Amino acid sequence: MKKYSFLMAVVFSMLLSSAQAQHRFENPVSMGMGATGTTFIGDYNANFINPANLMLPDRKNGTVFSFFQLGAGAGGPLADINTYNKYLTDGRLLDSATQKSMLDAWVGSENSSGKLHYARLNVSFVPAALSVRTSKQAFSAAIRVRTMGNIGVSRGSLEAGFGGLSSELFSEAKEANFSFTNFTFSELSFGYARTIYKTERGPILELPFTLYAGIAPKILLGMSATEFNVNSDLRVRGDSLIVHNFDYEFNTFGEVSGQLTDYLNDRAIMDELPELSDYLSAPKDVAGINASGFGLDMGLTAEMDFPRNTFQGSFFGSGRQFLRVSVSLTDIGKLNFKEDAASFRNSGTLEWRGADIDQDRLNQEFDSNLGDYFSFVLEDSIGTDLYLNFSKEERSAISGSLPSMFNVGFQLTAGKMTAAMDIAQGLNNSGINSESWSIGMGFEYRAFNFWPIRAGFNTGGDNSASWTTGTGLMTKNFDFNVGLMFVGNSQSSGTWVALGVSAFTFRF
Repeated sequence: MKKYSFLMAVVFSMLLSSAQAQHRFENPVSMGMGATGTTFIGDYNANFINPANLMLPDRKNGTVFSFFQLGAGAGGPLADINTYNKYLTDGRLLDSATQKSMLDAWVGSENSSGKLHYARLNVSFVPAALSVRTSKQAFSAAIRVRTMGNIGVSRGSLEAGFGGLSSELFSEAKEANFSFTNFTFSELSFGYARTIYKTERGPILELPFTLYAGIAPKILLGMSATEFNVNSDLRVRGDSLIVHNFDYEFNTFGEVSGQLTDYLNDRAIMDELPELSDYLSAPKDVAGINASGFGLDMGLTAEMDFPRNTFQGSFFGSGRQFLRVSVSLTDIGKLNFKEDAASFRNSGTLEWRGADIDQDRLNQEFDSNLGDYFSFVLEDSIGTDLYLNFSKEERSAISGSLPSMFNVGFQLTAGKMTAAMDIAQGLNNSGINSESWSIGMGFEYRAFNFWPIRAGFNTGGDNSASWTTGTGLMTKNFDFNVGLMFVGNSQSSGTWVALGVSAFTFRF
């Protein structure tokens, strides 16, 4: 069981490290500018970042239709590519000293063997969206499908996976913990914004001032939510005594819950313990709607116009010059999966002194094959009898929380040039969210008035400092945008890579 859990963790973290990065927004323009955007992401995308921005007059055409926008990111402290390449790609022998050095660099001090180190995944897809802006108010509707997940592995689990059940490593009990969560859902978002205050002689330097407010309630349609947590400690004495204290919990619903319940029912009445694999199959209900609820995004944006000659020169061009400040609360809400919701739990202690060989049974039942015999001892006698001896606890629901976040943004635009800064804090640790503050800074320059060149920087949260870049095509009636986020050095807090593409956006 331990071996398989470790292998799954390593494979998953490698997949994540090659896919994307910790990043608040899936929009490619935001992504290219350091994950900023609280002040300038408008049209239908404002529903998910700051609904007040539905009113932004940055583009002349007020009706926007879009389809096929994709954003994805993965990574985290567990996905340390620099350390992985240094120790695990040259065929070197992982003796105890080398393994210690590797894990010190990868996950930190061995004094915190039970602390979980995470890799995270976020995928967002907007199949279709529409927004309409008039002089006084704006409306929008958008569909978004999202998948969020994370995996956590402790140093103790990694030590067991790389070094095996060594008395040198586990002479004293060490925590070997593991965690996995996944949450998939869709949103039907409906935005509304309007101008709530406008004056030509504002409160600051008597410059023109406008205040927009917006709200975007959304219907949430949940597809899946799963959580698996293992807390354990492991001690090895001599060549044979292995002591493993474990406590695990698997929270699920629907078909998976039903499959595990069938296994438990048959286990209670059958003479021979059944094989769990015979009961598990890919659940069909993950493609359906298994939960519903409501969510909310809302925000305010204040805008102050400068005189057109404030920033002079051909570099800036002749466009508007203004300062914006915005605040928003995003992703407020959660979903409850109620159908057959249950927790499957088990706790116990394994004390194993090695396998005594029953020679008669070895010859008669296993045709003298030691490999098959030991597989039976480990998988059936220990795995099935002890580790799979779980119980069921019915629950009212399995919950999945949206990654709620508070955002503050600043923007200075002078003609073709825009500089932006966002400060954000997650209100929970759902998905890729972090309750630690993060800050992003971004820059855009529109060469020839239609070719945006974007760059940025983002740091904070759970991830390493990230660099971003992006470009696209912005004409009167058509937009195409792409953004990329990546980490220069993964050794401090892991790798994060993100990619966003908005392929077909039309303006009328």
